Amino acid sequence: MNNDFSELIKYLDQKFAAIESILEQKADKDDVRVLTTSIDSVLKRLDTLNTEFLSIINKVNRLEAWIKMVAEKTGIKLPA
Repeated sequence: MNNDFSELIKYLDQKFAAIESILEQKADKDDVRVLTTSIDSVLKRLDTLNTEFLSIINKVNRLEAWIKMVAEKTGIKLPA
């Protein structure tokens, strides 16, 4: 009975080794590096867009304040 288990263990070891080899080929380190670089690039662009968006918001708020000042001085009522 001990022999049956040793053969089964040997068979499973071979199968797991084959599966591990396939997975190592699939998960190539270069692929991971390329993916990481791509993600970093996207995050950098997103950060740049966020900064630009905040700048635009500040500019719009400033222009809106000036428009309100001009409207008050000229007596023009602005819609809400």
